[in-house]
Amino acid sequence: MYADLKGKGVLITGSRGLLGTALATAFAAEGAHLFLQARSWTGELPVWISTLPAGSYHLLEADLSSHDAIVQLFSEISSHTECIDVLINNAGIQDLQPIMETNEGLLGSMSAVNLFAPIYCTAQMARQARSRGIDIQRSIINILSIEAENPAAGHSQYGALKGGLLQFTRASALELGPYSIRVNGISPGVIHREGIEQAWPDGVRRYTENSPLHTLIDAEDVAHTALFLASSQASKITGINIRVDAGIGVQTGY
Repeated sequence: MYADLKGKGVLITGSRGLLGTALATAFAAEGAHLFLQARSWTGELPVWISTLPAGSYHLLEADLSSHDAIVQLFSEISSHTECIDVLINNAGIQDLQPIMETNEGLLGSMSAVNLFAPIYCTAQMARQARSRGIDIQRSIINILSIEAENPAAGHSQYGALKGGLLQFTRASALELGPYSIRVNGISPGVIHREGIEQAWPDGVRRYTENSPLHTLIDAEDVAHTALFLASSQASKITGINIRVDAGIGVQTGY
């Protein structure tokens, strides 16, 4: 469907998670060359890795809370390609706590991964792309959250960081456009995962009852949106945030 993605170099951070897996398999199906970052790939590899064509991916380990580790990550990537074509800032931490229980350790780790890492990764890619010229259009996709725009009790720190990433998405689209780099965001709603109905029955009920489409989101829904934004079909789209949320954002609150 997106033939122009074949052979494109795509870096996906947080590749071991549910959404990272969906992103990786979706881009692999289009023939992209994957750079899959995780904090660690030690131990038994996910089954889906074995389904990828040989030579079509690189497994990269990096602690995204460290600026030096991010610099080293891009240095390793540059040994395989001059510059990636697509960066998907997907890695994130969602540890929730009430405002009055805020502590430096948790807020620091969430800030480092959820906001600082996408900024550092964007800067690294932009430097490499600038040195290669503007003949090739490249794309950055930041995985945000509906909480970037919709507050929730107990989610203040997470929402604030995603809100900051939303503003960075817009600002970097403005700044990097002259270098043929498009920057967009995707804000998923509640993503279905195994056991969520048992772990959070009231939340699932409220979300499915209140969203116009009466459903949770599948990780593949987000991945398909990312394919579109990365492709030439979105070549004139930059600086936007697409909500993949079953319509919960239009629900009247009164």
